[in-house]
This record gives sequence, C-alpha cells and structure tokens, in this order.
Amino acid sequence: KNLGFLSIITAVLSVITALFSTSLLLKYTLCVVICVCLIYLVFMFFCLDRYIALSRQTLLWLLRRVEDTADVRRELLRRLLSGKTLTGRDEDDILRLWWESSNEVEELATRQREQDAIRKFVGGDKSE
Repeated sequence: KNLGFLSIITAVLSVITALFSTSLLLKYTLCVVICVCLIYLVFMFFCLDRYIALSRQTLLWLLRRVEDTADVRRELLRRLLSGKTLTGRDEDDILRLWWESSNEVEELATRQREQDAIRKFVGGDKSE
C-alpha cells in the first residue's frame, strides 16, 4: 500500500519536473519513470489481489454465499481443510463455481416451467 502511494507521488513529481525541464534526455527519462510507475500501479490494483490471502470477513461472506449450494460448499470446505491459505484466486474459482451452479438451477427451473406450459396446453386441447 505504501509503495502505491510512493509510486503516485513519484509519477506526479516526474510529470511536474518533465513539464519544466529543458533537457530532452531528462524528459525521456522521466517519461520512462512515469510509465514504470503506472505499470506498477495497474499491477498492484488489478493483479496483486489474486495473490493476497483472504481476510476473515471475506471468508465468512464466501461461506454465507455458497451455503445453499452443496457442491460449491463442499469444494470450499475441501480447500479450507487442505491447510493452504486461500487467496483471491481461490475466491474467484469458488464464485465461478457458485455462478455456474446458480445458472444450472435457473435453467432447470426454466425448462420445468416450459414443460409445464406445454403439458397444460396439450392437456387443455384433450379436454375440449
């Protein structure tokens, strides 16, 4: 976190220095520094969370989220009981499994409603 703030400060100071500098070599060097700072910030804010261990609040939220889905709950418990530290990547995997499971349940419910509507329609024709 502190490196992120340091990177922002470095980038801002480099931009200010590049604006008021007359040396072309210094401007190119500062542009490279700015690019490195921006690349680091993008990596830190968008990629680094996949490798950081999950907090207790996140684990509890994840447990509550998947408690109604047996397969996903079993997978989460397997990962918890394996002894390894859960990271953002594990959270993404569990949420993906939960989403796929939720979609399957919705598709089954939709198919059931469609079949009921067809049976009702066909049954209504027989009674006439």
